[in-house]
Amino acid sequence: MEESERQNLKEMFLNTITDLIEEKKNSPKYNEKLKSLNVDINLILENVDIFTIKFRNGDYKIESGVKSDVAKLEIKSNFENFFKYSSREIGDFKALLTGKLKVKGKRRLFLLLKVGTILKIIPGKNLEK
Repeated sequence: MEESERQNLKEMFLNTITDLIEEKKNSPKYNEKLKSLNVDINLILENVDIFTIKFRNGDYKIESGVKSDVAKLEIKSNFENFFKYSSREIGDFKALLTGKLKVKGKRRLFLLLKVGTILKIIPGKNLEK
């Protein structure tokens, strides 16, 4: 993969994650879940970059090229599979069982389910009108 393509994927990822989290901040139901998160996660997108997302009481910070030493969860995936996951094309368990997402960390399944609600689009039926 060329550097320019890698940079485009990185920017697309950062924009998408930012949009997803901001969407949650604007939804009362999901904003409460976001406020309850106080955790660092490492997200490794193969052939793109390493990202650390730090959630703190409803706020967040995304760092690229950095891996947190205190992360409670590490998610590893390729770019395509992560976007299938975040768009709800594949669910949590299917992603894990088929190896499309690999996770490490204490209580990783529980934490993945909690963080996953923030990293995925809001289902259409739950959008406020």
